[in-house]
Amino acid sequence: MAAFFSHCGGGDESEESRKQRSEAMRDMFSPAQVEQTIGSAISICWMMLPAEKKNVAAVVAEMRRIFERSIKNFEEDAAAFGIGGQPH
Repeated sequence: MAAFFSHCGGGDESEESRKQRSEAMRDMFSPAQVEQTIGSAISICWMMLPAEKKNVAAVVAEMRRIFERSIKNFEEDAAAFGIGGQPH
């Protein structure tokens, strides 16, 4: 398990300092971190399904539903808060 600590400064942090922190976080994580997190989500989804729905197709359907909802929320939040550049 990895941990990355950051703080919210009073706005006096330089752009270079922000870039250094961002790069340090990128160096700490890898695609394996994303895969591990998704694998954990799949396992939790399996455990939460009622017995009659515990099959691969049901887990895939629930994970896709949740993923699509999360992506939609992420895009809406990015647009609302003006982050991440222009919407596609």
